[in-house]
Amino acid sequence: MTERQGINLRAHSRLPSLQAWILAFLLLMIFITISQASFRIGGTGADLGTMRQLAKAYSTATNDTVIKIVPKPSLESCVKALLADDIQIAISDRPPTDEESKAGILSLPYARTALVFATGSDQAGHELTPTLLKRIYSGQLNKWPGGGPISLIMHDQSSPVTDLLLSQYPELWLSMKDAYNRPGTIIATSNQDMASRLERLPGSIGTISLSAILGEQRGLHPLPLNGIAATPASIANNSYPVILTLYFLLGPEKPNNTARPEALNFIRFVHSPRGRIILGNTGHQSLSSKPSASQQN
Repeated sequence: MTERQGINLRAHSRLPSLQAWILAFLLLMIFITISQASFRIGGTGADLGTMRQLAKAYSTATNDTVIKIVPKPSLESCVKALLADDIQIAISDRPPTDEESKAGILSLPYARTALVFATGSDQAGHELTPTLLKRIYSGQLNKWPGGGPISLIMHDQSSPVTDLLLSQYPELWLSMKDAYNRPGTIIATSNQDMASRLERLPGSIGTISLSAILGEQRGLHPLPLNGIAATPASIANNSYPVILTLYFLLGPEKPNNTARPEALNFIRFVHSPRGRIILGNTGHQSLSSKPSASQQN
């Protein structure tokens, strides 16, 4: 045997060992991926920024639990995804309807935040009153005090946000109806769309949750309403006029659903000291609701 042949034989003898190590490594990665806890959270944007912060903190606390945040175009699409177990938690600004409850959708209120009128930085500092809002919605007032045009952006007429605003200020309805019927009125298709338009359009004004502004670090400024600024303190003591309650929605329990226990653990984490700090920093008042025994089984 020549020296060269001996070298080739030794090289070939090492190949099976190298292949075995590669195979073992790949199998280990597959095992880690399969065994790693994971679940999905869906929503329309009302609180997804805060959920991303909470998910990151929870993942760190639980050795990298995988939480995927899934934006959805509507709350109805979130409910469908819950029923199909495509997501395990949905973020909602309303409780489930009777029909959704009959289908097995469960709800847990987890926080309150302020529904604010917000604008871009060029109009920061103005204060609003119901009388001023009536004039803006009716079109009687179409310029800011500084002279710039007002760009009114509205949620869809059927939005829970619209219902909430009118429940507090029913006198706005006729003016809002004028705005909905007025050609050229801008209607936001989602919370994310509202936030983006408010940032982009000069002289913008529209309703959005304080939690969406702070949780996503949007370049928006909430305007005081009736002289009261939206803060965690004014939310907690109910001095701010329009308060929005946020809910976790859960789908019906299904056999062999390994993601649900982890989703419930995440909800518990949201109400832990660390979770409450994150909620407070993003414009929420934490609510101490916990999953009931029937929801944990």
